[in-house]
Amino acid sequence: MAKDRTFYQDFHLAGQALNGDIDWLAGADYLIQHDLNGTDSATSPCTFRLNAGICTGTPNQPQCYLPTPTSTACPAIFPAAFGTSARAPLRNESISGYGLVRYRTGNFTFAGELRYSHDKKKASQETVLLYTSTPASPRAAYVFGADRTNYTLTASYRIPGPTQSLVYAKVGTGYRAGGVNARTSSPAAPNPFRSTYDNEDTTSYEVGFKGNLARNIYLRLATYRSTTDNAITSITDGCTVLNACQRAGTIFNINGGTVHARGVSAALDGRFHVADGLLSVSVNGARQRARYVETPNNYSGLPVVGSSVAQIPKWTASATVDYRRRITEKVTGFGNVTYNAQDGGVQDTVTVATPAIYLRPVDLISLRAGVDIGKIQAAVFVQNLADKTIALLQFQNAGAPLANRYNAPRTIGASVTYRW
Repeated sequence: MAKDRTFYQDFHLAGQALNGDIDWLAGADYLIQHDLNGTDSATSPCTFRLNAGICTGTPNQPQCYLPTPTSTACPAIFPAAFGTSARAPLRNESISGYGLVRYRTGNFTFAGELRYSHDKKKASQETVLLYTSTPASPRAAYVFGADRTNYTLTASYRIPGPTQSLVYAKVGTGYRAGGVNARTSSPAAPNPFRSTYDNEDTTSYEVGFKGNLARNIYLRLATYRSTTDNAITSITDGCTVLNACQRAGTIFNINGGTVHARGVSAALDGRFHVADGLLSVSVNGARQRARYVETPNNYSGLPVVGSSVAQIPKWTASATVDYRRRITEKVTGFGNVTYNAQDGGVQDTVTVATPAIYLRPVDLISLRAGVDIGKIQAAVFVQNLADKTIALLQFQNAGAPLANRYNAPRTIGASVTYRW
């Protein structure tokens, strides 16, 4: 069971000064969110035995199901609980005030943005034995609150000439709000449980170029570097039914260290008139890297220092070729080819106990063609044209493969869309 209620409101004012040389904006926003998550887990209230009856029903109306005529009867009194029922309400409130000033002088533009945020989260979890009001574990209730001020500074210069090129540099900070772990853990847990975790803070630097190489060809180049402190990551308390905890492990969030990231990207867009139609070409590629450079030494199960952040491919590339041509006064035909590729990177966080599972290379082509007739569009498509099979998600145990989750095979279909 899940229930969510959200209210968000933004209010801002904008204007100009110094005959339009200065643009300004000031505002505030407010978010309030109420979440309720519930989970009912049913288990057998009797110990499993071969050729024994199956215990079911409720505490007030216990039932015994005999799979075969020779099955032994269930105990007169069921010895264990029928399961657990958990409810976890969360209240998330965020208030922010922000301002932006942009100043233009000649070919230079300078901009600065400042934002103050206050976040407050209240979460709790209450677990009772299924079909009863008897507590199954102590009630957990925690509060998290934090204030944060972030900024962004940008300077750009428009290169004189017909290409309308622009070079820019920017620096900025951002954060991902911390929160609470509305769970319980055993006092004997090898990894001490933490009820709250702090904000994740990032400082980024970027320089780039935007400009026309020709009248119909546009180029974008960018390189960036960022540092993330107090990176939020998930670990387990280390409990098992075989150690001193005598219970399953609890997963919770902590601030798991420092991440350094850097990358470079390029994109080229072109538009050409071909055979009385318009041919649009878009090509882009990127090389990026993000690694853990420091982790706390008082917890086990954290990322290995020097390992990559999960789900960040080293290389990404894509290309789209689209052609549109008017067939009659009311009918326009179109067709496009899309190519997507990626290579490198790891699937999950690398720890001492979980070796790296490397992402498989992706190399897919898709086609789409159709016609626009007024407000109606009819199209046919082919996804994964080459019918390639790629293990997008790999499940392993101690380095040995268990199972894979593959991409969709070649898919052919048609669609009709009406716009009004």
